[in-house]
Amino acid sequence: MALADFRKAIELDPSSALAYYQRGLTYQLMGQHENAVSDFDVAISLRPNTPDPYFSRGQSRFELQQFELAYDDFYIAAKRSGKSGRPGVRAWTYRGLSAERFGDPKKAARAYRRALQVDPHYKPALDGMKRLGVKAA
Repeated sequence: MALADFRKAIELDPSSALAYYQRGLTYQLMGQHENAVSDFDVAISLRPNTPDPYFSRGQSRFELQQFELAYDDFYIAAKRSGKSGRPGVRAWTYRGLSAERFGDPKKAARAYRRALQVDPHYKPALDGMKRLGVKAA
């Protein structure tokens, strides 16, 4: 039902980045990551300075095992989140996890360190550093 509502919203206002973003989230929850990425692409084209669609597109790309593309999306999401805390720390952490998945532990450690600059006690980033065998400090 949510998809039908978002389709109608997009039909009524095809310039609504929020409608595309929300429909992308719905596709994501349904495991339809290719469709989600397409909607996040449109949301980004309509509102390129908003971090959320980049983060969500990164999550779907991660699920599609497009780790290098996800890594780039998480960077943009982190930068657009600024020093706002939770969104930025999550984006940096996911960026580190993406780098781990495509086999670059140096990039992964750098991303985890950035997450820990925002929140020195963020467990997922600390866990990433531990997996890499690198000290968090």
